[in-house]
Amino acid sequence: MPVSALTNVSDWDTLLTEIRNFLNATGDWTIHVDNASPPSGEGTTAGGRELVVSNGVCLAGLRSTTSGPGANRMLLFDGVPPWSVSHIDAMPNNSGISLVDGDYTNAADPINGRRTNPAFAGPFPTAFLFTDDPSTYLHVVVEVIAGRYRHFHFGNMRKFGTWTGGAYYAMTFWSQIVNVSIDIPSSSFHHTPFDAANAQTGLETTFYYDDGTGCLWRAVTETTFNGVVRKRGHGTQRGSGMGRMFRSIQETPFSGLIALQPITFWSTTTADTPDTIRCMGQIKDVAAVNMRNLQPGQSYFIGSDEWMTFPLAQKGDPAVGLDVENSGYFGMAYLVKP
Repeated sequence: MPVSALTNVSDWDTLLTEIRNFLNATGDWTIHVDNASPPSGEGTTAGGRELVVSNGVCLAGLRSTTSGPGANRMLLFDGVPPWSVSHIDAMPNNSGISLVDGDYTNAADPINGRRTNPAFAGPFPTAFLFTDDPSTYLHVVVEVIAGRYRHFHFGNMRKFGTWTGGAYYAMTFWSQIVNVSIDIPSSSFHHTPFDAANAQTGLETTFYYDDGTGCLWRAVTETTFNGVVRKRGHGTQRGSGMGRMFRSIQETPFSGLIALQPITFWSTTTADTPDTIRCMGQIKDVAAVNMRNLQPGQSYFIGSDEWMTFPLAQKGDPAVGLDVENSGYFGMAYLVKP
């Protein structure tokens, strides 16, 4: 079951059940916490459920919320297997993304440490779950309101070379600040999966990469976050970095082809002078795409390969500021595996 197309999904809690069933049907993921009610200390008054799964070096936790001021969110946590009995927001060897009880019931937009998105109550018009066979990742696209999308991902990348790690965790956060960022596609107040433009530590994509020095994690900002040492690493979706010159290529007038840019993971060694950057791996079956001549949810074929294309948030004209979500022509394409 490489893809599941859903319609009229009631809320995040319902989507979590769909994700649980989708991953369980692959037979390739181990379920450690099976849509359980949150225990004491994990915002029980926010309701919802928790799912913890692992595959290879990826240990991922998802939490929905359903009640109170912090309701209508999905949160994503990371860690390194094996799973041990602990809280989902403090999984083994996590990247520093952790919460206290009150964070779950906070009505404000996410603060540092909460990898989630602004609240959307549902029902969601459409949602798509993607994986490969055998399954090594989960990629999810949710149409939270007609024409507006959110993405989240976790899994095992295609590694280049031999190194320890390879798991990734990513989620869309699109800032809702009017007159500052909501209609600016390149704003660093947003976080899009696998980008290099985000300035809000705790919301960004994280990569598990054990470099042998005691550091297990890479993220856009090199820092110690909640006691966890992180070194610099980024993807190639937005912002600076290798591959920028190839991103968002428009349709060629000769063949009608719209190029897809593979999304890769790059590590930076700031101890070198100058910094050195290495390409460590590729995120499988997802690419950056220019949405100018594509519609949200459209299938785009290259030979026999079907790719489904979606805007990062909401397709728009990047030259026009409307004080509404506008991700310009930035998009993501997902390979539909046979």
